[in-house]
Amino acid sequence: MSDDPPTAPGDAAPSDALAAGATSETDDGLHRPPAALLIGLVVILTALVAIGGVLIYQRSTVPGAGSVDVGFMQDMTTHHQQALEMASVAAEKASDPDVRSFAREILTFQSYENGYMEALLEDWGQWPYPQDRTAMTWMGMSSTPSEMPGMQPESAIDAMQEATGLDVDARFIKMMIDHHRGGIHMATYAAEHASDPRVRSLAQRMVTQQGGEIADFQRAAARLGIPLT
Repeated sequence: MSDDPPTAPGDAAPSDALAAGATSETDDGLHRPPAALLIGLVVILTALVAIGGVLIYQRSTVPGAGSVDVGFMQDMTTHHQQALEMASVAAEKASDPDVRSFAREILTFQSYENGYMEALLEDWGQWPYPQDRTAMTWMGMSSTPSEMPGMQPESAIDAMQEATGLDVDARFIKMMIDHHRGGIHMATYAAEHASDPRVRSLAQRMVTQQGGEIADFQRAAARLGIPLT
């Protein structure tokens, strides 16, 4: 608070009036806005122009077919679909409650991630995509989708569906560790080379999440006496 005594409106000096937001009178008798207001308008207009430029830039740099961003999300969507298939079996049939809980977590996290990736791909005009495509070209290691890192043979998944008791847990843990390691390999590359920050962030989150789940599986295997070699 100022120590200066208050003044009546009529006693205010011209500079005080300008500071209060009044207009100043020029030699031609016109009232014009104070300099602070003009500066504020310039700042706002500059910000709007900058935002518009960013939006135009983002529109013009949407990742296209063959990019790391698109290739990673298409291939990881397929990768996640197999994880969801295995987790659905384990969530129902695994004998250990912790293993069933791990399976439900995979169903939750990877279902969400698939929805997010599909939405981005659709926004970029890259969804749906052919299931018989050549995968992994974005990493320079072309393969079929079923031969991507960590993908499990369908016969192994069928065997898990037919298994009972602790055998279900053992098969699920072993396959998911291998599956996650392949996913981490893919996601690590995307986190370093994708152009869109959302894709890089998603990929890094997968690396962290799946790394933590591998540690959970290893501890569960040790507790249940399941050999991993």
